[in-house]
Amino acid sequence: MKFSIDDLKNRKLELCVLAVSIVLILLDVILFHGVSSYAVEKRNAPKNAVTVTAIAQGLNGPVTLEMTATADRIYEIIVTDHAETPELGGVAAEQLPPAIIEAQSLAVDGVTGATVTSDAIKAAVRAGLEAAGFDPAAFE
Repeated sequence: MKFSIDDLKNRKLELCVLAVSIVLILLDVILFHGVSSYAVEKRNAPKNAVTVTAIAQGLNGPVTLEMTATADRIYEIIVTDHAETPELGGVAAEQLPPAIIEAQSLAVDGVTGATVTSDAIKAAVRAGLEAAGFDPAAFE
């Protein structure tokens, strides 16, 4: 099947709608289904760094994250899944991992309006540290 320039011009609206739909689907997957990432230093993590998956209960369901750490440093936190509202819990899933990594501490402020999700992310990081065999108190 061959298309001419005239065919494409005649189908311009359909093609625009298709392109916008694809962009919206990608944004929905990235922004609204809980996939966030913050990995400032993972490439610099030592060979003895441990990567674990941890889960804690959020407001609307479990908050799952993957993290890479050593006993004295957190290198990466990726919130891999959550069912929180994009406007509140989704913001916490985006903002808390970099704050925790930057401070190297769980004693960071939660996101206003997303207290339960913020607490769940911190609890999952604690659980991840424990699962890796590290003392979470070192990050309090």
